[in-house]
Order: sequence, then structure tokens, then C-alpha cells
Amino acid sequence: MKSIYFVLIVAFICCVSGSLHAQTIKWDTNTPLTWTDFSGTIDKNNPYYAHTQARINYNYKWRKSDYLFTYEFKIDAGFEKNASWVRPGKESPELLQHEQLHFDISELFARKLSVAFNTKKYTANYEQEIKDIFAQIMKEVGAMQEKYDAETNHSANKDKQQEWETYVKEQLKQTPSY
Repeated sequence: MKSIYFVLIVAFICCVSGSLHAQTIKWDTNTPLTWTDFSGTIDKNNPYYAHTQARINYNYKWRKSDYLFTYEFKIDAGFEKNASWVRPGKESPELLQHEQLHFDISELFARKLSVAFNTKKYTANYEQEIKDIFAQIMKEVGAMQEKYDAETNHSANKDKQQEWETYVKEQLKQTPSY
């Protein structure tokens, strides 16, 4: 009887951890977003038709060898399904492409973060230097996301939307992946 409880507890833990992990989609050039990915609660105070919650995460470890410290960074851009939403009846392909580009911009800045982290010559104050680099990149990604929405009028300006899609696609090609 105890073994059955153990199996049920392990199965529950696996389901919960799998479920939590399944709530974040890592950016992948071959896996675009679909409207089913937008499962968050609609913000009734937000006047727009959809909202994408993308994030950039990082962690690192350091090693010492021959009196030299090296840093190894792990970075990823993710789409938060439970914090992203779309208003029912507003699920158009054009709006989905607009939201996808928000996610693509996050990936672009995750790559820029990787470049910044990996080209920095760190001092003994490396922890603060890493935090400062991250803060600067987050400021830049926020500014670009706002500019994107302003220039495209949240996807209403089709010409500007196309310009942004071309620009971000080209930037992704030019910025090395991590």
C-alpha cells in the first residue's frame, strides 16, 4: 500500500513540475506562437486586443583555473503562457504576427545580453557588473518594445509592421545565438 502512495506522489510531482515548465515557451525559430499559447487572464483595464508577456532569464557560474576566472552564462527568452492573453474574437493572423514579433524582440535582446556578458572583462566586482549589464539590456528591450508598439500602432499600421518584421528578422540573423 505504501508503494502505491509513493507512486502516486511521484506521479503528482512530475505532473506539477511538467505543468509549471509547460507554462513557459522557450523561443525557437521553428516554433512560432499560436493563439492557444495565450492562456492568461485578460486584463480588463488594458485597451488592447492581446498581450504578450515575454521574459529574459539568465544564470551563470564561474570557474577558476590557472589564476584566471571564467564565466559561463545560460540565457533564454521565454513566453509566459499564463500571463499572455487575447480577447475572444480578436484572434487574427495579423495580430498574432504582431505578438510574435514582441517575443522575437525578446530573443534578439537575449542574444545581445549573451554578447555583452561574454565580451565583458570582469573585475572583482563581477556580480554588480553582471547585474548592471542585465539592467541596461532590460532598459533597451523595454524601449524597443514601446517603440515597436508606437510605430506600428499596435499592428494597425501595416506598412510599419512589415518594416519592423524585416528589421527584427535581419537583426536576429546578424546577432549570434547563445
